[in-house]
Amino acid sequence: MEDMQSLRIVLPGTVDHGAEHTYFTHLASLFEEAGWQDHVIKFTKLAIRAMPADLDSSELWYKIFRGYVSMGEFEDAYMSLVATPNLAL
Repeated sequence: MEDMQSLRIVLPGTVDHGAEHTYFTHLASLFEEAGWQDHVIKFTKLAIRAMPADLDSSELWYKIFRGYVSMGEFEDAYMSLVATPNLAL
């Protein structure tokens, strides 16, 4: 309980304290602002794994794709596109 109160103090109001995927998405956005794409990719993947199945994760998969492209990892970028659910190629 004390940990939740601490999180409420430091996290912005847009982060749902009961939803793990919004926390990971928030962390990914902080690393994105700093330009650390490898961390953006790691936390975005964690967000996707923590998301409920009924939520659309395509925006997060696109963030992973952009991260790989910016690092010059084109094969991994392609693989992230292929892994994106409901994507019509």
